[in-house]
Amino acid sequence: MAGNNQQKKATEKTSEDGAMKRLGRFLKESYTETRFKTTWPTKDELKHLTAVVLMAVILSGLYFGGLDAIYGVIIRKIAHL
Repeated sequence: MAGNNQQKKATEKTSEDGAMKRLGRFLKESYTETRFKTTWPTKDELKHLTAVVLMAVILSGLYFGGLDAIYGVIIRKIAHL
């Protein structure tokens, strides 16, 4: 019985060590890929893409806000009939 307990503890420790090594390797590879393999946008690209995203958000907000207002009027008219 004592032998089984020792084997179980040894197996648990090995799997924990393996998980920590895998985590360390993952973090190291993630840092390396982010630092050296990623192509970051230039300032001009960043400004342009930011403007594109802001315009898309504003236009989407206006579109869905307009739909909401139109449907709200329709629902209110139906509810008051």
